[in-house]
Parts: sequence; C-alpha cells; structure tokens
Amino acid sequence: MLKHLASRQCASITHPIASNLVNNIHTNLQEKFAGLEKVTSLTLATLLDPRFKEVGFCSMTNCQAAVERLTRECASVIPAPAQPLPPAEGPSHIQSNSLWDHLDSHVDAQRVSNCTASAIAEVQRYLKDKLLPRMEDPLKYWLLHKAAYPYLYRVALQYLSTPASSVPLILRLKKQLALLCVKTGINQM
Repeated sequence: MLKHLASRQCASITHPIASNLVNNIHTNLQEKFAGLEKVTSLTLATLLDPRFKEVGFCSMTNCQAAVERLTRECASVIPAPAQPLPPAEGPSHIQSNSLWDHLDSHVDAQRVSNCTASAIAEVQRYLKDKLLPRMEDPLKYWLLHKAAYPYLYRVALQYLSTPASSVPLILRLKKQLALLCVKTGINQM
C-alpha cells in the first residue's frame, strides 16, 4: 500500500531536488520490500485479511502465487476422505474383484479431487466478496463468516496472528530522510 501511495505522490512533485529525494526513497522502499510479497506467512495473512485481500499486493504474479498457496493451505485442512473398508472375502468377491477395485479407485480419486475443488471454490468465493472497511476488525469478520468459509476460517486463525510492525522501517526512513535533507540543504518538515 505504501508503494502505491508513494508512486501516486511522486507524480505531483515538480521541484528537482524534492523529486530526486522522493525517487531515492521510492527506490529504497522497493529494495526493502521486494521480497515481502513472497513470504508465505505474510502473503497468506494479507489475503486472509478481508480489508486487503488481493489489493494488498503490488505484483499480480506474487498475488497469484499467494492465492495458489492459500488454496493448497485450505485444501490441507479439509478432512481427508474416509478410507474404504477392506473388501469382504467370499466367492462373490473373487468374481467381481477387478470391477470393484476399479470403481473404488475411481471413487477415491474423485474424493481427493473434490478436496482441491472445494478449496478452490471456497477461496474464489471469499476473494470475490467485497472488501471490509479498513477500520473494521478482521477477526470479527471471520467469526461472522465462519459458516460460509469453514476451511478458510481455520487457516485464518493460524495466519492472522502474524504480527505486523513498521516501526523499525519508519525509524530508518526518518534517518535517511534527515540525512538526505542535510546533504541537499532542504529544511525538514
């Protein structure tokens, strides 16, 4: 989000020194944040935050990769299909063994496929829902939508506990800004 804001505000700066300062800050931000969109815990937390979802990404490629990871994570919490009971021994089993084995293997393959399909459907439904207003509590959202997205709810409980803090970055940026202001002779705000 910070990258989007910085890009928008860069366009309105006309003073050459200020423009150079903003471009340097923008470049530093890109370098510092380049790898964050690939960190699994952070990308899943972003997608599972109903205030941001896909909007929280700068790169559509990273966003698509994160959606795929979320889908796999969702599929992993869907209960595995029940194992079929071993076939009963007897004369009728011997005669139809290959037909029933074939049918059983086909049904088992469909069950595994259904877990993935269910995960894809649940993730896509969630992503198509409207964004939550920024000041709303994402945890309350998940409590209210627990029944609509039961598997994503379980994943959200795990990943929305990821702590986020920009304090160290803000301090570094302030120091960089102060240094650049001293070098260029611009008064600090």
